[in-house]
Amino acid sequence: MNGVKIVTVRLLEKALIDHYGPTRRIELDKALLGEAKGKWKIIREDIDQHYDTRIMFPDIPGQEGDQSPLTRADVHGQTYATKEIKKKRIGWIQDLVRVGGAEISNQEARRVGSDCGFDIMVITPESLQNNDQLKSVDLFVLNNIFHFSQEQMAVILRAIYSGTPYVKYEHDYRELQRPEFSTKLFSQSKLNIFLSPKHLKDYQEGLKCDGLCLPLAIDVSHFKPAEKEERKKNSALIFNAPNRKLGGSGEEFIKGHPEMMFTILSNNNVPALGANIVLSPPVPYKDLPALYSAHEHLVHLPDRDWAGERIIFEAALCGCKIIANDHVGHMSWKRDLADVKGLAEWLTQAPYEFWKRIGEIET
Repeated sequence: MNGVKIVTVRLLEKALIDHYGPTRRIELDKALLGEAKGKWKIIREDIDQHYDTRIMFPDIPGQEGDQSPLTRADVHGQTYATKEIKKKRIGWIQDLVRVGGAEISNQEARRVGSDCGFDIMVITPESLQNNDQLKSVDLFVLNNIFHFSQEQMAVILRAIYSGTPYVKYEHDYRELQRPEFSTKLFSQSKLNIFLSPKHLKDYQEGLKCDGLCLPLAIDVSHFKPAEKEERKKNSALIFNAPNRKLGGSGEEFIKGHPEMMFTILSNNNVPALGANIVLSPPVPYKDLPALYSAHEHLVHLPDRDWAGERIIFEAALCGCKIIANDHVGHMSWKRDLADVKGLAEWLTQAPYEFWKRIGEIET
């Protein structure tokens, strides 16, 4: 950090103010990027007068300009191009077999990271070719890493064990199934991040590691009650896709509540449990708020442990009453899920806390 200019910014977003207070000290390059996005305003007397703040300037239509992929748009719709700004380069390593809950959460976390001034390069089994791609990385975030080839994993392990700091961002329980590999991975990271208190506790017991737990990143602006949807009394929504999460506990609940009408989202056949069941294929992500808003309850009673389960918070944000068991990691937060405003504020802050912790790691 020697020689890095630190300035004071006046925060503009409520989530940031609630977390840091009205002002914050931050590196100048990140301050300039955040100001362009409308996150804060730099207190200008903190900047040496000779410093050229014009490195953030609007593209002018019709003129040749920088075609960098780092072009951003601020809250007023004005496009800015970032030039000659040194940012911490993050190598975000993850599987990309399908677009599910983990992938959606990762995308939202990276969006916040980019807004905070990090330069994030996504590395997947499809994109990783050789060691040269990783040489410019200052810090790695390792998410799910089960679909990289042996040759690709050798490249990744060589990079992280040769001195480049890394964070292990855990989204499920699979690493507990290969302790001979995972013990070293979690013990030598700069930080391990888990999705819930239960998730962290299970890894502390299984791998003797420690870490931080944060709820996964959710776009709170997307999940709110849909005005045009009528919430049907005694209606309940159950997710059985993916991974067949209905289970015996869910089946018993259905049998024990004949007064309720259940909509089960499933790609698979489910037992004939009664006439009060409607089977439906999974809906696109964009349609989830309307689906939640049409039901009074979300019932989620899996028979095995899950690290978090974003549907708990999504449904609660949309006004559903949550019925879940202790296998659901996000229930271990012990949040009042009926307090939608408090839940939304907490979830909004979580990815900022994620990047605050990563920003504190020396590279």
